[in-house]
Amino acid sequence: MINYRIVISSMAFCILLSITGTASAGLGFPSLLGTSSNSSSDMTATANMQTKLITDFITGEKSVLSSQADMTKALGLSDQAAKLNAAIAALGTGATNKSIGDAIGVSESATDQISKMKLGTMKLSADAKATMTHAIPEYLLGVVALIKLKPDYSSFMSAAQKQVSSASIMDVTKVKDKLSVGMFVASNGPGYTESLGKTTSDLITYAKGNNISIPKDATSLLPGF
Repeated sequence: MINYRIVISSMAFCILLSITGTASAGLGFPSLLGTSSNSSSDMTATANMQTKLITDFITGEKSVLSSQADMTKALGLSDQAAKLNAAIAALGTGATNKSIGDAIGVSESATDQISKMKLGTMKLSADAKATMTHAIPEYLLGVVALIKLKPDYSSFMSAAQKQVSSASIMDVTKVKDKLSVGMFVASNGPGYTESLGKTTSDLITYAKGNNISIPKDATSLLPGF
């Protein structure tokens, strides 16, 4: 004997799913069925963008941190130099929101301290001057590398947000987790790069006054020329 209650319930459930799926698609909401409108190829492309963005950011960031560690040590800020070296080591163990966030934080602290040193009025030892001679060009190249990432920050963020908004309700958290580090870099990179500009002009002025060679790549992208 046919159980009409079961049949009617099944039909109602199917109709509900159909209506829900249509409504969510028409209004731009994620599907409640756990399906996603973004293709696997789009997600792969976005994941590849993230890998490149993180790799390029860390490459530039390590140059900034390394040069800041040398400069702060030369300027007698040994504790700050130790923190910068620790941040470099942490980045080497893996790119996470914490390791990148910590690196940005300690770098910004070093930027503030270096900017307060008034290099043009300081009398440095011969060893300190030698350190500054190789540290300043490395710092400027690191800053330039981060400046060049400006269009990558915005393009990745747009792609990531598209993946999140088109993911199903069941998948949205997974997508956010997969792209979280790239989104962290894209969100914090622009402001951080701008903060590094606090010291570039002073360092360039110091370099010019002490016959320190300035990298050619820095002449068009950094202030002070």
